[in-house]
Amino acid sequence: MTPKPRMLALAAGVALMLGCATQAPLREMTPGERPSEETDEAGLWSALDQAELSLQRSPLLIRDPALNAYVKKLVCDLAGEYCKDIRVYIIRRPYFNASMAPNGVMQVWTGALLRSENEAQIGFVLGHEIGHFLHQHSIKQWRRTKDIMNALSLLQLVAARTGTQDAYDIFDVSQFVALASLYKYGRDAERESDTEGFERAVKLGYRADQGSALWQGLLAEDNARDRTKPSGIFATHPATEERMTTLREAAEAFASAGSRTGEESFRAATEPFFASWLEDEMGRRHYPQTIVLLDRLQERAAGVHLAWVEYYRGELFRKRRAGGDDKRAIDAYRAAMRVPGYPAIAHRDLGYMYRTIQMPAQAATEWQEYLRQQPDAADRATVEHYIAEATGAAHANR
Repeated sequence: MTPKPRMLALAAGVALMLGCATQAPLREMTPGERPSEETDEAGLWSALDQAELSLQRSPLLIRDPALNAYVKKLVCDLAGEYCKDIRVYIIRRPYFNASMAPNGVMQVWTGALLRSENEAQIGFVLGHEIGHFLHQHSIKQWRRTKDIMNALSLLQLVAARTGTQDAYDIFDVSQFVALASLYKYGRDAERESDTEGFERAVKLGYRADQGSALWQGLLAEDNARDRTKPSGIFATHPATEERMTTLREAAEAFASAGSRTGEESFRAATEPFFASWLEDEMGRRHYPQTIVLLDRLQERAAGVHLAWVEYYRGELFRKRRAGGDDKRAIDAYRAAMRVPGYPAIAHRDLGYMYRTIQMPAQAATEWQEYLRQQPDAADRATVEHYIAEATGAAHANR
């Protein structure tokens, strides 16, 4: 159907209205300063301050003093004179994400910490968020969204009052205009924040190639995801080839800028949480992505960390059970058991694997070893029941 001239004219007017919407000038960023009470930004800050109170009560908040002190110090090193304006909250979520609100609330999700190989890599991420804060990207986008929503609300009112198909068609066109403008703005802001974060991390002496190295791993993981699933590892900030290339080219220009990675301090701060963050990752049930992540973790894992990587690889195959996964699970559990200090639960869950494939004698042996190593296990009664069941089945099969 050919659009009517009146509809096209009104649609063009909508596009012009959205593109030319005026915004109040941004305040000059000054450490320790809040926006004036008469500004719209002050209203936004008030709402965000209330949201922060809820965040402080969240059961997902990691309150470990040592980890929080470590991340906060890194943020302060990167933020410089704006350190006191930023409050850091570490959130137990398995996705790669960090965010920065205009009132100074920074969220760092554990999925980002798990996927970072060292302090330099997470430093590039945190520097990027500080870039959003200093360039006031969220204020710009909030104001832009307000302008768009006001325009769309007006068009909805017109559509409701006229009741004509033309009016509803115009509203649909305006939605496309709004979405297109928001996506374009997002790309510009990400590029600017990448540059800010890169410069701040390099200034501290971090290896310039670690930003692109992180994104390369993230891209490999995202490319492996099941496209039928609603989301991948990113809550926001999707990885793109463009961003990785930009960071790589910047790194080449600053190749001799610094050699610091901070791997030892990063491991010391995060290693107490390694197993629990891997457990959270398994809960996403995005198995192709998790396999890529486990492969990356295995390359740098040592000691008990390697045992946990192999244990969760076994868990992944035991739960997925695609072709050949039963053997893969058994092999992974056995690999975990070859590492000194391995978790005793590897025996328990290998027992469950054997039970699934109807090998009761082997299952009973693994469960018995589990209880030998963990005599006070919380699930002892359940495991003893399975041992009795498996022993009876094994005798019946003779």
